[in-house]
This record gives sequence, structure tokens and C-alpha cells, in this order.
Amino acid sequence: MKITEHFSHDEIVCHCGCGQGYIDFALFDMLEEFRKLAGNNPMITHCVNRCITHNKKIGGAKRSKHLSGRAWDGHVSNVQISKLHEIAKHAYETNLLSGGLGIYDWGIHIDTGSKRTWEG
Repeated sequence: MKITEHFSHDEIVCHCGCGQGYIDFALFDMLEEFRKLAGNNPMITHCVNRCITHNKKIGGAKRSKHLSGRAWDGHVSNVQISKLHEIAKHAYETNLLSGGLGIYDWGIHIDTGSKRTWEG
């Protein structure tokens, strides 16, 4: 089942196999716009949903936005991580990304929570 033009429900479910697959359409609206800024290259999803059990197992934050499907972790094909970080920071500064933005060596975290940034 497609959520948007470029994201499917199968890629956002919890990795433990429980089937949790909450959808925050505001998140996916942001991701579709971000995709355009990143050259319309495919976005590789690492994580959207985590059930409480899986979140605990991997050491996720107690109040992680992944618990409610309000966060996306990933990277963009054909875009170097350093360039991806630049694009994400610009999108955040211009309010295209309006929630949380985390910068990591593997990619980025985007969520629909309160406006904040961090580096992991």
C-alpha cells in the first residue's frame, strides 16, 4: 500500500515483525518536499515505526517519536552524507522541516515533534 508517491507502508513498519505501522501524514508531506530538495533521489528508510518492545531492545529514547510513527531515519541515494546534512540544515532553517532534525554519520532523523536539532 502506498502512503505517498514515493513511500509505501511496507517500508515504515516496525522492524521486529509486530506489524506496527502508524502513519503521520504531516511527516510524509515533509519528506516528499525534502526529497525534491535532495534532487528527487530515492530516500532510503532506516526506521519510521518502533513498538515499545523493539524501542527498548535497541535503546531508543523513552518518548521517541518512532513509537507513534512520527519520525523518519534514513539517507538519500546518490547524495553524500555531508551534502545531505547541508540540505537538511537549510530545509530546517527555512522551515521546510518544522520538527526535530538529527544529524548522524549514517544520515538524518526528521520528526514532527517540537522544533529542535542535535548531532549524534
